[in-house]
This record gives sequence, C-alpha cells and structure tokens, in this order.
Amino acid sequence: MENRGLLRALWWAGVLLAGALVLVASLSLGLGPQWLALLFALVGVGAVAAALVINALWLREVSRQVSALYPILAEEKDPDRYIQSLNELLAGKRSAFLRGIRCINLCAAFCQKGDWTAAKEALLEISWRRLRGLQRALYLANLAYVCFYLKEDREALETMRHNRAGLQKYRAQLGALADVLAIFETAANGEKKAAARLLAEARQDYQGEEACQDFDELERRLGAAQTKEQ
Repeated sequence: MENRGLLRALWWAGVLLAGALVLVASLSLGLGPQWLALLFALVGVGAVAAALVINALWLREVSRQVSALYPILAEEKDPDRYIQSLNELLAGKRSAFLRGIRCINLCAAFCQKGDWTAAKEALLEISWRRLRGLQRALYLANLAYVCFYLKEDREALETMRHNRAGLQKYRAQLGALADVLAIFETAANGEKKAAARLLAEARQDYQGEEACQDFDELERRLGAAQTKEQ
C-alpha cells in the first residue's frame, strides 16, 4: 500500500468533514449540548475505527511484500541481496511490528551466511518486550538459537525461560526450530544422553529438512563433549 500518505490525508479530510457536518446539523436542528457531544463522540469512534482499518491494511500489504522477498533467501540462497532488499523495503518504518519483522528476517539471512554475531546484533535492534504473540515467540526462539551457536549458553537458557509459554503455544508454527532448541537446551543443561536421544528422534522427523545442518552441529558438539568426558 504505497499511497499511505494519501489515505492518511483522506482520513483527515473525512474527520474534518464529519465534524463540520455535525456542527451544521446541530445549528440547523437546534440540537442541545448533549446531542452535540454524542454526535462528536460517534464521529470520534468512527475515526478511530477507520484509522485502525487503514493501519491494518497497510501492515498486511507490507507483510505481503516482505513475504515476496523470501524466495531470494530460501530458493536463490542469496542472503546479501535479501538483506539489501529487506532494508530498502522497511527503511524508516517505526511500527514495532514491522521492526520486528525486519529484525527476525535479517537474523535469518545472517544465519544463512553463518554470521552469528551479526544475526544477534540484528535482533537486538528491538526489545522482545515490544513484540506480541507469535512474533515475540519467534524473536526469542531465534535469539536463543543464535546464542547457542555463539556458545553463550547462559544467555540462551535465560532467553528460553522467557519464551517458555510461547514455545508451547506456537510449537506447530515454529516447527523444527522448536526441536532444535529443545536439544540445545538439554545439552546445555548437561543432559548429554537425553540430548543425543532427542537428536536421533529429530533426525527421523525432519529428514531432508534444512534443520539437518543444525543436527550436524549438535552431533559434533555432543561428540566433542563425550570425547572430553572420556
């Protein structure tokens, strides 16, 4: 929705016109103060409702445009072009929802590059407390994931604790990421055998998935841990 400025101008014009009509009607019909206050209240409610609808439509359109960029990352495997395109699309957007989308998707691109530090920095551009619902759960899941790769296990485990309810509620939407995090968490808590068992089960559930690279990393870490114990 590129004409957001035009829609905003039309909204203001509509509000002013409605207000003017209320004044004209009150003068013509001789309405008392109570009726006048009621009519202005109705205009205010209508204006707020219209603003919410316009904003929702705009956010949905921008989200659609972000989704249209995803093949650059998922199919073309070109994270640098994806990062550039995403930044161009969302530059200057102040909405917490859109900033959250930008941070989470930038994180995904940097993860594909293997730049875990940049992935974490991208996420930390916004606080998880400003996000809601699935977006908050996805943000915290990604932050924990990146921290595990950076071997910042204490921060990763703390992030997992913040996201316990979100991981349960949105497990289906998080897919393989939820299982990968569960294995990382189990291993970080020192339960190596349990982590190895979860890893074997996850490999069966997600054969051929991109999560296999995470499983390989987990296998290396668990193998290294067993070697140290011996």
